[in-house]
Amino acid sequence: MWLDLDGEGALYQQAYRALRAAILAGDLRRGARLPATRTLAGELGISRNTLLQAYEQLLDEGYVVARTGSGTFVAASLPDEPADAPVGGDRSGARADRSSAVLPLSAQGQRIAAAAPRGGVSWSIPRKHLPYDFRYGEPAYADLPLETWCRLLGRHARRASVARLSYG
Repeated sequence: MWLDLDGEGALYQQAYRALRAAILAGDLRRGARLPATRTLAGELGISRNTLLQAYEQLLDEGYVVARTGSGTFVAASLPDEPADAPVGGDRSGARADRSSAVLPLSAQGQRIAAAAPRGGVSWSIPRKHLPYDFRYGEPAYADLPLETWCRLLGRHARRASVARLSYG
């Protein structure tokens, strides 16, 4: 199989775009087995790990399915056409500008993005509603017996040797 890497962006993105284009154009038919990553990486002159990244992105987006011990195959049911595809299924029209490092969203991705609240999703919850603070690295200062802590710290610091101050 011969794929054309367009020279724009990271190598894994180029391989991803070339494979996705071959799938959407029908050059790689539904159910067809993709070449082994070692073989195709050698043909393209890129590392296997780079090609694995492209395969993973195709897998994540639903263009391919992986079968343990059998290989990677074009999905029987492809995701929605990418958002930059010309309307009406005519693939001969102009595509979106490829010079951007950000790949276009599929129609499904656009629907999800449109459903998100304006200004993005906020994962913060007002602290007053939480009985416990689970933030990493934040001790419960309000529950710290400060007087006891200072007394114990002072007692042990007075008896400490230089050797005990090291990490080893």
